[in-house]
Amino acid sequence: MLQPRWKILTKEHDLPPVRGEKRREKIIDLLLKNRGLKIKSERETFLHPSLDQLPKHPSLLKGTLQSVHTRIEKAISSKEKIVIYGDYDVDGICSTGILWDFLYKKDAQVTPYIPHREGEGYGMNKETITQFATDGVKLILTCDQGINAKKEVEYAKSVGIDVIVTDHHAVPKILPDAFAIAHDSSLSGSGVAYLFAREFGSDENIDLAALGTIADVLPLVGVNRVLAKFGLDELRKTKRPGLLALYDEAGIKPEIMTTYHISHVIAPRLNAMGRLEHAMESLRLLMTNDSDRAKRLAMVVGRTNLQRQNLMNEMYEQARVEAVKFLEAPLQFIEGEAWPQGIIGLVAGKLVEEFYKPAIVLSMQENEVKGSARSIRGVNIVEVIGKCEDLLIDYGGHPMAAGFSLERRSVTLFRERLVSLLTEQVGKEVYQKEITIDCELTPQDVTLELIRDVQELAPFGMGNPEPLFVGKAFRVGSVRLVGSDQTHLKLTVDGKDAIGFGLAREGNIPEVGEKIDLVFSLEKNEWNGNSTAQLKLKDFKRSEE
Repeated sequence: MLQPRWKILTKEHDLPPVRGEKRREKIIDLLLKNRGLKIKSERETFLHPSLDQLPKHPSLLKGTLQSVHTRIEKAISSKEKIVIYGDYDVDGICSTGILWDFLYKKDAQVTPYIPHREGEGYGMNKETITQFATDGVKLILTCDQGINAKKEVEYAKSVGIDVIVTDHHAVPKILPDAFAIAHDSSLSGSGVAYLFAREFGSDENIDLAALGTIADVLPLVGVNRVLAKFGLDELRKTKRPGLLALYDEAGIKPEIMTTYHISHVIAPRLNAMGRLEHAMESLRLLMTNDSDRAKRLAMVVGRTNLQRQNLMNEMYEQARVEAVKFLEAPLQFIEGEAWPQGIIGLVAGKLVEEFYKPAIVLSMQENEVKGSARSIRGVNIVEVIGKCEDLLIDYGGHPMAAGFSLERRSVTLFRERLVSLLTEQVGKEVYQKEITIDCELTPQDVTLELIRDVQELAPFGMGNPEPLFVGKAFRVGSVRLVGSDQTHLKLTVDGKDAIGFGLAREGNIPEVGEKIDLVFSLEKNEWNGNSTAQLKLKDFKRSEE
């Protein structure tokens, strides 16, 4: 694990020496300033989000609102067969559920459809469209995909099917000739779907919009912040049998649901079906009204997720052996023979986490190779991959994550081209991992009152990170190793409780009485009916003072 560089945005001496409410106000003021919120009106909007801040509908790149209304109303009144064509990740599943539900409740003849990852691949598929045409489908609404489906949309049109695209991925040079295109790259696919349905009077399913937005790691500012905040409220008090069964299987109390629980507990379970089995089961779990069916599906999802975890750990150990060969290279490039396509992205992400450089992981098939990429801040990986477009069958994604396919014979040239591009374009400083810290706190600052005030900035995520603080020369009062594998640290420092998950590194365990510098977030620890302020450690090192 690389030792990160600490970047402290505000020194402790910049805060007023007084204690109590005035100092807390100054700390919150600094946190808002660090998030680019300097104008009073911006701060008010951020701290007090409202559904009124949502736009009425996503932007239309093609078609008009009137034409979209007319086409959908015609499909409903004429009982035309409609398909919601989604994707197999959480965002795609939630998008599909949102659009299906709004049309189903309007008594439309609508069916949700999610492709099989390995059998059909990402996005629209010509063979599947042919089957839709045979079945009499007249209208397709895509969600979380479709903006790059130029050929597939043209084919659908040729067999008598209109296509309305709703998507958020990068816009290509040439748009598909769809009936209409609703798009917003600042939102998740589920965010676009929610605003689309809202245009037709459906204000339900903001919980699914939040789930997709958080799982897809969108910046939680602006519209996304509104969706996440109000969606989380719905997720905490949900009556959906599927979510309640999933919470129960995962051991989560609904009322404590945060972005962390979605990202690290709920989303991995829902994603597991699309990675190893079929994502339709996750969609059925979210949308079912049958409690018994929900419990059965939640157990299937949980078992599949456990299988996914075991498989990923096994693959990662193999990948890690290969990754050491790329320590001096600007990226990691790992080839795995017939590795499951649903797992390679997870392996790439774990490689980035450990080695902090872009990672490409390939599933080497007989002829066509599938690849997944994850990146670091400062390297737009989908843009870099796009510069090798002549070697690829297809590609797509975001600055931090991408997927692609190519012929096996092109793999070596592809790797060499990527290494050359990154060497030329990316400075070495980008590869230095950095922890951005909001400001310094003293032990006296760490109170339940400050934690309450900091929570007003939630929900936290990309674009609005959970505030991180540094404490200088905190004296260690006690040390315990905890957890089944003894890899977690439980400390007291200057009378405050602290927990550091995974920080019990060999040779770096503090001793009682010594002083350490800590990077931490704040949390309320509740035990036996008592609440105390606790430091959740991100990193620490021995103090130089």
